[in-house]
Amino acid sequence: MTDPFNDCAVVVFTRAPILGQVKTRLAQTIGEEAALGVHVRLVGSALNSVTETGLNNRYLYVSVDHPEVRDWAQRFDLDVRLQRGDGLGERMRTVFRDLFESEFASGGGIERAVLMGTDCPDITAKYLHTALGKLAHEEVVVGPAEDGGYGLIGMRLDAFTQAQGVFQDIPWGSNQVMQRTREVLRDQGLKWAELSTIWDVDTHKDWERLQALGDARQDK
Repeated sequence: MTDPFNDCAVVVFTRAPILGQVKTRLAQTIGEEAALGVHVRLVGSALNSVTETGLNNRYLYVSVDHPEVRDWAQRFDLDVRLQRGDGLGERMRTVFRDLFESEFASGGGIERAVLMGTDCPDITAKYLHTALGKLAHEEVVVGPAEDGGYGLIGMRLDAFTQAQGVFQDIPWGSNQVMQRTREVLRDQGLKWAELSTIWDVDTHKDWERLQALGDARQDK
């Protein structure tokens, strides 16, 4: 039987686990060491979700090379690449360009790709499969976040040229990211789907929510 996701790729987009450079807002209340631990925990959860999709084309794009990153690559069987470009939007755009040019894709022929961050515990293997499934009919898919941003964005090869505007002139880090992204998609005449709203771990309140989630799962 043909694999319906054979032409798909998933990218995890994150920072290397360097003290003082991750979860900086959270670090203001729990300290840099604890914030680093939260980051590592979230990355591990994200990589588990990607592994559980069973996809062949799995990538980890990181800010810089790091020993723990290489360990993640080995443990989760991932292709690791360094992020490139000036600014968040350009670094994200470059990921899609790489994939659709099949520069790194094993076997080539990537037609659908999703890029996910590592701050959203709700991005499971099922969520990723849903995102890729939407791309069978829509040109772009987005996973909106409660704080006004998004935790996942995906697109099809045939929409990439037209959809590149979603990475330009976006107020990254603000609560206007999703709204502005919708405006760009609408202005470009693109068909897009929005998945269920997810949440990310950024503040002390989010961290407490993450702890409660872990406790609830252990009680089951």
